[in-house]
Amino acid sequence: MAGSYQVNHIENQKGNYIKVEMKGFLVLEKYQPCWLEVLDLIEKNQTNKLLVDMSQSKVIAEENRDWLKEVYFPKAYQVSNAKFFKVARIVAEDIYNQMSLKQLDTMRNEGDYSEESKNFKTEDEALNWLLA
Repeated sequence: MAGSYQVNHIENQKGNYIKVEMKGFLVLEKYQPCWLEVLDLIEKNQTNKLLVDMSQSKVIAEENRDWLKEVYFPKAYQVSNAKFFKVARIVAEDIYNQMSLKQLDTMRNEGDYSEESKNFKTEDEALNWLLA
């Protein structure tokens, strides 16, 4: 299945956050624009909360993880006043997706980027934690 994504800034009575939905396998040419949109929304809205729905996503390619580490993480912390991110992830049952998330977490921690992230099975659970 060809990969696709959608990025939105959402405001409600509990707070505001950026919702990222990823489906299938995203090659770097599709992965970069997704996260560049996220950077733009972080800067415009100064939110540090992200809901990332990866429930229909496949493995995160190594080149995508490298790009996040080298480009996205430094830029996100540069454009955000918060200097800390809270990320709720709705994860796929796909074991390869979960393994690549663990690798991504390790890479982020090596870069000393402050983030609290947690994995969930449903959007309701994820939002309850994210907006608490």
